[in-house]
Amino acid sequence: MTDRDTNTSLNARDSGPIVFAFALAAVPLIVRLLSPGIPDAGDGILHYQYARWCWSHPALLLDLWAKPVFTLLASPFALLDACGLVLMNVLLAATTAVGIGALVRTNAARWLAPLLLLLAPVYFHNVMSGMTEVLFGAAAIGVVWLLLKQRLKHALILASFMPLMRPEWIAFLPCVLVYAAWHRAWRTLPWLLLGSGVYAVLAFVAFGDRSTSSPTTRTPGTPPMAPAQLIISSVTWMKFWERL
Repeated sequence: MTDRDTNTSLNARDSGPIVFAFALAAVPLIVRLLSPGIPDAGDGILHYQYARWCWSHPALLLDLWAKPVFTLLASPFALLDACGLVLMNVLLAATTAVGIGALVRTNAARWLAPLLLLLAPVYFHNVMSGMTEVLFGAAAIGVVWLLLKQRLKHALILASFMPLMRPEWIAFLPCVLVYAAWHRAWRTLPWLLLGSGVYAVLAFVAFGDRSTSSPTTRTPGTPPMAPAQLIISSVTWMKFWERL
C-alpha cells in the first residue's frame, strides 16, 4: 500500500464519524418539518419570537431570560421561521457530537458518540424544539476541548459567555476556574469576565442606569416592559440591602 492509499484510508476513517454525526443530527429537523404540531409551545416559541424580532426591537438582544448569546446567534436562522432554530440546533448538535468524538481516542467511540447524544430523548426534543440547552452543550464541549489542548485563554473567553447561554454555567464555570488555577494560568483568569463585561457595557449604553428610571419610561421602539421588569426598574440598589 502506497503512502497515498494510506492517507486516503485515514481521511475516510476520520471523516466517517463526522458525516455520520451530521446525518444523524438532521433527523430532528426532518421530524420537525414533517410534523404538523409544535413540539414546545412554551419556551420554544418564545425563543423563536425573541430571535425573530430582536433586530426590530434591539432590547430583546439583551433580555437575560431569552439568553442573549442564543438570541444573537439564532437571529439569522429565525428568518427561516421556527424551523430555522431547529436547523441551528442541528448544526450545534452535530458539532457537539464531533467534539465529543475528538475527546475520545478510539474510533469506535467516535461512531458511538453521535448515537448516545442524539438518541437521548430529552436532547432530541431540545434540538427539535429550538431550545437553548443545545448551544450550552456545544459550548461546554468546546471549552473542554480547548482546555485539554492547553489553549486556556481561548477556553476562558468562550466560557465567559456561558452565563448568557444557560443558568447551568453556575456549576460549569467553577470547574473551569479550578482547572485554570491548577495549571497556574493566573494571567488568563480575567478573561472569564469578558462575556459579562461586554454585555454589561452594551446594556449600559443602551439603557443607562435602570435603577433610577421611572417604572413607566422605556426606550422608544422597544416593547413594553413586563410587570416584573417594571418593579425591578423602579428599585434602587439600597433596596436589596434593606431586604436582607
